[in-house]
Amino acid sequence: MACDAETASTCSVAGSAEKKSVAGAADGRGYFRHGGTLPTAVCLSKAAIGAGVLSMAAHSAEVGLLYQLCGLAAGALLTLVSIRMIARASIDTGCWSYEDICEDLFHPSMSLLTGAVNVCNCLGSGAGYLIVCGQVFQVATGADEATRRLFVFVVGVFVCAPLALARHVSFMRHLAAGSVAALLLLVVT
Repeated sequence: MACDAETASTCSVAGSAEKKSVAGAADGRGYFRHGGTLPTAVCLSKAAIGAGVLSMAAHSAEVGLLYQLCGLAAGALLTLVSIRMIARASIDTGCWSYEDICEDLFHPSMSLLTGAVNVCNCLGSGAGYLIVCGQVFQVATGADEATRRLFVFVVGVFVCAPLALARHVSFMRHLAAGSVAALLLLVVT
């Protein structure tokens, strides 16, 4: 199935995406507008460098600087190639979500498989986030197991649930920019 008006929630014609982009810049919202490229890049950068930057020194000490740099270079190259492939497929097919690209290029069942893998990835990331939050809280405060569980529950309800229910992730674009600036300040100092 090709991307068409029936799947307009995630697919679009390239021309209408360009019109939206030009209209967003023309009506005064600028480059940091809702759904823009810059806020999306900042949010993705924040997600990618958050815990990774903070743990790089310890991992480098464990495996050695040369191995760490080779691994980072290989990871960066593979990421660059895969993102270019996805971008090219998105432009060629006119589909703007990964599931729709898979459905258009392969078989409709492939989009279900891709969606299931993305759901598992998101659930695993969320669970990992809550586990790490609980461990850091327990180490930082010396709390017992019951208090740690309560803290994990509170973080899940008041932090993770609102994020999961948000219609658009770009509502966090200003917070993500502040977080990236704070991480850069942490690295510099």
